[in-house]
Parts: sequence; structure tokens; C-alpha cells
Amino acid sequence: MAALSLRVSKEEEKVIREYAKNKNLSLSDLVRSAVFEQIENEIDLRLFNEAKAEHESEPHDISFEEMLDELNDGET
Repeated sequence: MAALSLRVSKEEEKVIREYAKNKNLSLSDLVRSAVFEQIENEIDLRLFNEAKAEHESEPHDISFEEMLDELNDGET
């Protein structure tokens, strides 16, 4: 397993350590989850913006009933 290091101030270290302790997480688990959450958020935002731009360039609205019909077509 690889190791990463980061530099923080003493005050930041205290906040991070206390937060991890309060959440019953190791520092590694806390940092890992925070980093991956940030990555996922950026991917989600990029996908949303792409879908929004696609819809704005070629708007195609359907009613709720049409959506249910489309979803139910695939069911057996």
C-alpha cells in the first residue's frame, strides 16, 4: 500500500485529529473518504453539466406518464 503525506498547520492538525476521533475514524480513513468524496462530487458535477448542456441544445421533454411507460417497457 502506498503512503501519502500532507502538510497542515498545528491548528489544522488539531481540528483534523479531533474530527477523526469524534467520528471514530483513523486519519487515513478520514482523509481517504474525504478525497474520494471530492472526486465523486466533481465527476457528478461534470456529468450533470454535460447532461444539462445536451438537454439545452436538444430539449426533449416527456410527461411523467410517458416516462413511466418507458421504464415499464423493460420489465417482465
